[in-house]
Amino acid sequence: MYNRLASATYQAMKSNHPLCVPPHPSHDGFGYCIYEINFVDGSFTRGGFALDVFFFLDENGQKQAIQNVAFGLGIYNKMDFSDLFHGQPNLISGILGLGKGDPTSIIQQLRSITLLKFSYCLPLRFEDEALLHFGDDAQLTGPNVRSTRFLGDQSSHYFLKLNGISLNGALLQIDPNLFMAGGGMVIDSGAPYSYIVEEAFLIVIREASCGGVLSY
Repeated sequence: MYNRLASATYQAMKSNHPLCVPPHPSHDGFGYCIYEINFVDGSFTRGGFALDVFFFLDENGQKQAIQNVAFGLGIYNKMDFSDLFHGQPNLISGILGLGKGDPTSIIQQLRSITLLKFSYCLPLRFEDEALLHFGDDAQLTGPNVRSTRFLGDQSSHYFLKLNGISLNGALLQIDPNLFMAGGGMVIDSGAPYSYIVEEAFLIVIREASCGGVLSY
């Protein structure tokens, strides 16, 4: 867990910093920058915006120091991942922002390094580790690698076209246009739960119940 008092390079961000742009973050009225982020599931994080030295591993596994990386220092946080950790204390110490349209995201702050490109493999289980690659190193190749194109342009969200949902190998009869409301399906690897439009959700529940997948 990050302790600002133990860092000799920590700096509270001033409200006139170029990255202190409302509404996220905003000014606290005392000359410093603050932020507040609320999530769909009711989780939230609030605190101060700051600068410090971040270390990243290069392609050779060596630590590289990056000066004055902006980040949010959470003071008031509500993040409930207790079911993912089987009742154990929350091990997550932060969320890494990768929004391509947000100037405070890592890929935008370090765009000379990231080249606005990143990739990582989704692990099979929550406890598994996954490597995050930036820049030219983000190009994944191999016989089993599959990719799909993102929709949209400069939004901070990553939209995909969801063609359908299969259950036990059978494609469910769901109108694909239902998934395009709002621009498409959003990929959010930091969200603890998946959300789906109600009409499609009811079909999934009905078919899963009839197929014996669900039990109540």
